[in-house]
Amino acid sequence: MSRSFYPSVAVLLFFLFPQSAMAQFEMRGRVVSDENNAPIAYASIGIKNKEAGCVADSSGNFVLTLPAFVKSTDSVIISSIGYERTGFVVYKFRTMKDFKLKNANQNLNNVIVSSHFKEMKFGNAKDETFLFFRAWNAKGTGGEIGQVVEVPYNSFTINRVLIKMDNKYDTCWVRLHIRAVNGEQPGEELLNENVIRQVYTTNSTNQIEFDLTGKNPEINSNKVFVGFEVLDCRSADGMTHSVCFVGNEYGQHTFKPFVNSKWEYDAMFSISIKMLLKY
Repeated sequence: MSRSFYPSVAVLLFFLFPQSAMAQFEMRGRVVSDENNAPIAYASIGIKNKEAGCVADSSGNFVLTLPAFVKSTDSVIISSIGYERTGFVVYKFRTMKDFKLKNANQNLNNVIVSSHFKEMKFGNAKDETFLFFRAWNAKGTGGEIGQVVEVPYNSFTINRVLIKMDNKYDTCWVRLHIRAVNGEQPGEELLNENVIRQVYTTNSTNQIEFDLTGKNPEINSNKVFVGFEVLDCRSADGMTHSVCFVGNEYGQHTFKPFVNSKWEYDAMFSISIKMLLKY
C-alpha cells in the first residue's frame, strides 16, 4: 500500500464522522484584514472553552496544533484588538488558509468624552521585601494572567500600568490587556489597539511600564481587569527558563492558560500592579 493512500483515508474518515474527536493535527494559516487583506499581527487563535491555542506572528501567520480531544464540530475563535471576534467550525477551519477579520466598530464608551485633571498612582501591591512568584508558561498561547483592580472612582482613564516580572530570558514580548469586569470575571477588551512591550532580563525589583498615551481607555466603573499576555520569549543560550510574575501581598489573581479557555482563580497571592490614573 502506498504512503499517499493514508491522507485520503484520514480525510474520508473526518467527513464520515464529524462528531468524533480527531487525531492531533497541525493547521497553518494567516490572519488578514477583511478591508484590504493586510496581515493582522499577533491575532489570537484558539478552541472555545478548551486548552488549545496560539498567537499569530508579526506577519499574521500562525501554526495551531489541534489536539486529539478537539472535535470537528468545536469552534475556533480568532480575535485581535481592534477587530471583531470571528468563529469557524473546526471541520471548515481545516480547509482554509486565509482568515479575514472585520474592523470593530468603535463604541462610544471607548471614546474619552469627559475631562480628567487629577492624577494619582494606584495599586494593590505594597512595597515589601517578601515576594511571591507566579511561574507562567503560557507563552504564545493567547493566555492571560492578571487581576481585577478596584479603585475609589467610577470614572477615570489609565495613563500607565506598571508590573513586576522576573525574566531570565534575553527578551520577552508582553501584551497588555485592559478589560471590563462582568461580575467578578474579565469581560470585553477596552483597548482599541495593541500595547506591547519588549521585556529584557529583569529581576523581582524591576518595574515594567506600559505607556497608554494616546490610547487611554475610559473606565466607567470602579473595577477593571488588568491582564498580561506573554507573546514570545527568546534566550540566546537555548535553555528553558521560567517567566515569573511577582507579588508582594496575599490576594487573588485571575488567569487563563489559552486564549479561549475559561478563566480560573488563584487565591494565594496578588500580582504587583500599579496604575497611573487621571480622574
